[in-house]
Amino acid sequence: MTRKVLIRGGYLIPTAERDTDIPEADILIEDDTITDVGESIDADVDHIVDATGRVVIPGLIDVHRPLWETVLGSSIPDVTWTEYQSRRHTLRQVFTPDDVYAGTLLGAASALHSGVTTIVDFDDLASTPDHIDAAASALRRAQVRALHAVVSDGHRAGTAAAPRPLPAAAVVWTGPDPVHVDRIRSAREQNLLIYVDVGRCPAAVEQLAAQIALGTDMIYLNAGDQTARSLALIAESGGTVSWSPALNAVTGQAPTAWTRFAAAGLTPAVASGGALVTSLDPFDQLRSAYQHARLAAHQANRRGTGGAVPTARTVLGWATTAPARALRLGHLIGSLEPGKQADLVVLDLDTLTAGPVSCPVTAVVLGASAAHVTDVFVAGRRLKEDRVLMDIDSESVGDAAHEAHVRIRLAAGRRPAAH
Repeated sequence: MTRKVLIRGGYLIPTAERDTDIPEADILIEDDTITDVGESIDADVDHIVDATGRVVIPGLIDVHRPLWETVLGSSIPDVTWTEYQSRRHTLRQVFTPDDVYAGTLLGAASALHSGVTTIVDFDDLASTPDHIDAAASALRRAQVRALHAVVSDGHRAGTAAAPRPLPAAAVVWTGPDPVHVDRIRSAREQNLLIYVDVGRCPAAVEQLAAQIALGTDMIYLNAGDQTARSLALIAESGGTVSWSPALNAVTGQAPTAWTRFAAAGLTPAVASGGALVTSLDPFDQLRSAYQHARLAAHQANRRGTGGAVPTARTVLGWATTAPARALRLGHLIGSLEPGKQADLVVLDLDTLTAGPVSCPVTAVVLGASAAHVTDVFVAGRRLKEDRVLMDIDSESVGDAAHEAHVRIRLAAGRRPAAH
């Protein structure tokens, strides 16, 4: 039988691309799908969620989040990019499959708790089949909408998703070796998404384009320092850049990334990029993107080389509609409209830290945090209710993560953090 849920009376921001907010909106959900959006919907339903005085937004999407890192959150602060990569490599070597499960489940639970309904788990630990299976099992347990992107030899990649899978992804590291181009061809034959890390060479995209056609199936990591021609090639081919401004800033990468993206006509998908040096609260990531983009735009305008300064609504789109398109799921997620999956977040912003709310869109980007998220729906399932995760025992997940944290730090020769 069809189960009907009505979310009543919230301030609805249905999409970040159009100024079509509804101050007192009802959202009718039938099973996993939104069937109606508007004022005062009259329908026989099984359950009503009172969102009066609250803000309802699409579920947030993170296209690059290595969930295994979550168990070591903020463990290597104050590092340069080179130091970050080196220490990260050392820590990866001591993870057991049980550690991967604990970190991935913690990361997925943290994401749901903070309003992220879709994650690309960028599994670049992927040491053995057991490690890979442990991460996939944790994603299934969490029930978040997830893509498990395995970064290994380019041949094993797949999905581990609930309640509906995302397209699989192959992850390719660029370089002079022809094997990378072969992997792209192989991934494309399987209709997979293709992640391309271009952070090692400013002209990486130009070099790649000389060997193979670029396309809409490509998502580029660490592209802020790419040449103007490389970024233009990404834009011309319909590719997407994944931008992690907080990670870039902390480690000294690509301070002018936004103006370079904007000059090429690229709309970034904001992503956390990892937990080792930055906050995983998605609203912190939105604020970082907003602040860095506006600062870069203002500086460019003072030099006479800039363009439009991004708004809070624009930035919200970088975590909803833009990543949905990048994942080739814009027809299913990224906005709250009839016919789309019911992935949505309810926020109580009328608090000491965020209220009173004058402009809900700005309040979400500048004032919200995970603490303001009261309810989370993924494909119509209420996975967080009244600030409590419904199907995950947060205490046991935290305890298991702490045990893994201690073991990993000791194995890596570092003092464990206090519990």
